[in-house]
Amino acid sequence: MEKKTLVLQPDYMKNFKCIGNECPDNCCHGWNVTVDKKIYKKYRKIKNKDLKKIINKNITLNKDSNDSELYAKIVLDKNNKCPFLDLKGLCEIHKEFGEEYLSKTCNQYPRSINIIDNVLEISGSVSCPPMAELILLNKEQMTFDQLEKVVDVSKSMINVILDTNSDNEIFKYFWNLREVSIDILQNRNFEVWQRLLILGLILDKVQNAVDNGEEETIPSVIEQSIEKYCNENIKEMLSKIEFKENIQLDFINAICSIGIEEEVSIENYKKLYTKFLEGISFNEKDDKAIIESYKKGFKEIYEPFIKNNEYILENYLVNDVFSRAFPIKRGKNIFEEYCILVLKFALIKLFLIGIGNYNKGLNYDEVINTLYLYSRNIEHSIKFLNNILEQIKEENRLNMAFMSVLIKN
Repeated sequence: MEKKTLVLQPDYMKNFKCIGNECPDNCCHGWNVTVDKKIYKKYRKIKNKDLKKIINKNITLNKDSNDSELYAKIVLDKNNKCPFLDLKGLCEIHKEFGEEYLSKTCNQYPRSINIIDNVLEISGSVSCPPMAELILLNKEQMTFDQLEKVVDVSKSMINVILDTNSDNEIFKYFWNLREVSIDILQNRNFEVWQRLLILGLILDKVQNAVDNGEEETIPSVIEQSIEKYCNENIKEMLSKIEFKENIQLDFINAICSIGIEEEVSIENYKKLYTKFLEGISFNEKDDKAIIESYKKGFKEIYEPFIKNNEYILENYLVNDVFSRAFPIKRGKNIFEEYCILVLKFALIKLFLIGIGNYNKGLNYDEVINTLYLYSRNIEHSIKFLNNILEQIKEENRLNMAFMSVLIKN
């Protein structure tokens, strides 16, 4: 039922508008589209013969799931496109019946919705090109608007539902943790990589408190850690972190061998990935060439570009923190959630270095293209990031020493 509800959202959301078939990509191809049970039943009652034929052929029940939100799925055509698209790239279902007949997936994307303390938190995904531009290319610090909106929650897929007044000890400190995370990531007295490291040092201390069953000390741990790490002295300490060729090479090899290509389903990403591999001289038999290409791309292309455009990475990180209920989406595994954020940062850096090398430079269009394709094909694959995390765990590298090298390298 539609009613006014309290909404918290980043300021860019008020400016987003889908540009339909004018978009450089299409959100209706290249990945699985789920259909919730309510909409599936509506589809079964459609009388239109042409649409009925497509429905019978291309919508199948998802027998592997008991979730009504994932009740069925749309089988893409031989070109990996949604079979409901017309020749102009527009949705036949939407044209014929309106948004009332769109699945929750189609109706909501590229928005992400959480409910925290009964407030609807709505944010956008970098995997959508026009949304990526709004999120990433604003030079001002991201701010958040609180307003009342008419939202039909029954048409939404809720990612996280959180009550900070519950008996869960860690949930009680969600606001403390998220507020300090965003404050640090937006602190422009430090470079972005320094901010990410400082955040890790603080959350590492918080994780120690949680592991010792001392959750009630989290506010004081945060306060003491800010005083200890958020000062000019930390810059000298962080500058002493040395480049580790073996760690960077291990990371590159892991990324290129863990199965990125298996996740690929759209042509644009295949092209990007091919350029990336060429840009970092990826060849399992020539580790020296890979490292030299990485160093060259970092010093000559990535570092100069990011130095003048740090707000792009800042906006990416802040948006990710807000949209994913960071850092308690994994419950008490706060440091693991931080490590996932570091992996995303390191992956983006690696991709931009490879693409920058290939194109002999970086510009805004290339950065947006790289980040949205990365997000669409990597971040939307839970399996991929979790596989890397598990590999790091197996190698006993789930610690600040390893994360600091990934960030600084």
